[in-house]
Amino acid sequence: MTRGAMLRFSEDEFAEREAKRSRRDAFNNGARGRIVVPEREVQATILQFLKRHPKVGFAVRMNSGVTKYRDQKGVERFVRFGFKGCPDIWCVLVGGGRLFVIEVKSDSGALTDEQRAVLDAVNSAGGLGIEARSIDDVAQALEAA
Repeated sequence: MTRGAMLRFSEDEFAEREAKRSRRDAFNNGARGRIVVPEREVQATILQFLKRHPKVGFAVRMNSGVTKYRDQKGVERFVRFGFKGCPDIWCVLVGGGRLFVIEVKSDSGALTDEQRAVLDAVNSAGGLGIEARSIDDVAQALEAA
């Protein structure tokens, strides 16, 4: 039996599957041998927590970024939604209406200068702006608020 007859996948398909497996393993093991949770999953968990927390009046996910838009005439242009540095989650706390914004980062993520400036501005104005890498960061901030 030849080698080709034993394969379920072509050489290219096999190489592609191995590359995907390698990327997945590298992602899951992280740089320090830990499981790395994607930022979107941390955001979703934090949002669920906030929507059930008694100190939070409401909480929303604020999408921001840029996309390419093509109008009916076929003209392409870029459209920005949100603003640079816009925090991921916006909340209003009960008992006074204090603004609470959260910039969610994965374990390896870092704040941009714009994100840091927005959090500083919110804190300077009497709101609460934090960087959160887990639900524990949010719980600690709410307990102190």
